[in-house]
Amino acid sequence: MITIFNRRTVYFGFDMKAYADMKDRLEAMGIKYKTSVKNRGSALGRGTSLGVGRDFDQMYQYEIWVHADDYERVK
Repeated sequence: MITIFNRRTVYFGFDMKAYADMKDRLEAMGIKYKTSVKNRGSALGRGTSLGVGRDFDQMYQYEIWVHADDYERVK
């Protein structure tokens, strides 16, 4: 089981394609992982009609963790 005490980050960024590629790689290797996707837009600006055209490629933040024992296999 992956917990906050035994996990290591293998991807952190804003690129959805790189996030998906890492997930595919982990699945192909049979490595269990956990993910987090955060919407960094707000109701008062970025990513809404009030902030159209501003940093849409930076709107979502992605992170993938694996168990610390699997970290070396992923690198």
